[in-house]
Amino acid sequence: MHDTTLGPTDSDALASETRALERRGRLHWVHWLVLLLSLLITVFAWHQSSKAVEERTNHDFEQQADQIVGMFQERLQVYANFLQTTVGFVSGTESISPTEWRRFAAEVNVEKRFPAIISLGIVDEVPSGMMAAFIEDQRKHWPTFPTPELSEEIDVYYQVVQVWPKQIEKRIIGLDVGSDANRLEAVTKALKNGSLQTTPPLLPTGRDSLAFLMFTGFDRSFAEPDVAHDAGRAARGVVAATVLVEDLIAGILDKERRLLSITVSDQNEVIYDESGSANRSVDPNPEHVRSQDIEVFGRMWHLEIKDTRAFRKKNASIGPMLIVCGGLLIDVLLLTLFLLLSRSNRQALSYAERAGRRLLEMNKELESFAYIVSHDLKTPIRGIDNLAEFIEEDLAAYRKGGNDGPDIDNHVKRIRRQVAHSNKLISGIQAYSGLDKKPECSARVDAREMLEDIRETLGVRTEQLVLEGEFPVFDTYETRLAQVLANLVGNAFKYHHDVANAQVIVTLERIGEWLRFSVADNGPGIASRFHGTIFDLFETINTDPAIDSTGVGLSIVKKTVDLMGGRVSVRSSPGDGATFTFDWPIHVEEVGRSPFRPNDDVEFLEAA
Repeated sequence: MHDTTLGPTDSDALASETRALERRGRLHWVHWLVLLLSLLITVFAWHQSSKAVEERTNHDFEQQADQIVGMFQERLQVYANFLQTTVGFVSGTESISPTEWRRFAAEVNVEKRFPAIISLGIVDEVPSGMMAAFIEDQRKHWPTFPTPELSEEIDVYYQVVQVWPKQIEKRIIGLDVGSDANRLEAVTKALKNGSLQTTPPLLPTGRDSLAFLMFTGFDRSFAEPDVAHDAGRAARGVVAATVLVEDLIAGILDKERRLLSITVSDQNEVIYDESGSANRSVDPNPEHVRSQDIEVFGRMWHLEIKDTRAFRKKNASIGPMLIVCGGLLIDVLLLTLFLLLSRSNRQALSYAERAGRRLLEMNKELESFAYIVSHDLKTPIRGIDNLAEFIEEDLAAYRKGGNDGPDIDNHVKRIRRQVAHSNKLISGIQAYSGLDKKPECSARVDAREMLEDIRETLGVRTEQLVLEGEFPVFDTYETRLAQVLANLVGNAFKYHHDVANAQVIVTLERIGEWLRFSVADNGPGIASRFHGTIFDLFETINTDPAIDSTGVGLSIVKKTVDLMGGRVSVRSSPGDGATFTFDWPIHVEEVGRSPFRPNDDVEFLEAA
């Protein structure tokens, strides 16, 4: 014997389930885990999106910076090529008059094609020994050509002999370029190396922005040097151009349309700076900065390229912020949903608790009512039975006097039958109402032996009750199983139209953790319209007054099987007999909680 008891309403189990429901009514750690995972996903998505935006911005910055550097170098090369072209013109002409020089500048259209050049001139290299002849020759074109102060320490002078534009001729013609050390160094390198050279930054007269000089040498190799000296004409010299840095860079890309700002330095001296520009797009605190050194014809310039507000605005993306806002919104919605579910669970639990208390009170009232009614009903019925017995005793003396009436015995028997029927009906009500109230211990049960006992109790022949299948010996609730089988087998014989030839076949089949019992008979059968009602309390389809039917037996069968977690059904049609099938758990632990129902995909509960 096991100490397991049958009690679905057991207080400990109910309290345990109530505590479990109360825990579910609160926010569980799973809910917080879901919220945390959602938040982590949001942060991860934001990080990835921000990283993608940052990478795209960096790539765009580097691409535009490369473009600016490339255009800057290209622009310098364009001006260098122009000076080389000018050198070719000067080298191919023995003597160039002011008119010819102006005509050359006009034909080239220096002012429009090279807007950064504010002056273009020719500087002759004049040895001190030929200075007098040189001045005499120059005064043919420039009557006021100045005479420089000669020094014994200087062997060579570098005199400006032609200049464009015309407005600065009086101020520049005759200027000794070699009088400044930086210019002298650049001119000397240009003549010595045959390369283009530039000077450090300088501030041109009448200008408010810095410029630099570009020199490239020429050599009139067609003339003999001695002849040239005698004629007062220089054999060598340089072409000089004054270039404004601001106009040179402006020619690269309009700074109002450019998304990056530029700062240019020459040996730590800033020669161009857009950081303090009036352009509102320039940001004094840039996020992207690129520094690069560029060789500019003998000097090293340092370029610093920075992003601007316009650049950041163009590359700004609201994607990461949308992800954060969307993720937080989802988290808030999840939290709200969890709180609402928790609140609903608590409200449902509270309602269930109130309804449960009310139901318990009602059950107690019903139990009390059933007891009182059954007791009160049985008292007068018992009295009637006693009176019927007294009448029978009195009739015995009456019959001896020869006054026996033919219908008296029949009437008395009818009274006794009705009394017996009423007692059975009341007993059935008590049995049905007490099914889930009576505790029962499990016991070792032999299913085949149990059915043999039922057969002997019913008093039918061995061949009338056929057992098919393997009937196990297992631990279960003996009284309950015997009650179900006795009702089904007993009904099969009780309602048979020919009891002597009645045959009942009980089949047993194991399906997983369940035993499936089938009780089939060869009786009159049951019409399909009654399949859904025969398990209802007091419902009977019997029309034979000779058969005492209370309509409680099948109700007890269904309720008992339901309490065990199984299912019961009927298959029948008029004239083909009936087959009742029910499932019974192999282990009593499955009572009232059946996680597995055999053949759930089959229409099984036909009578439910």
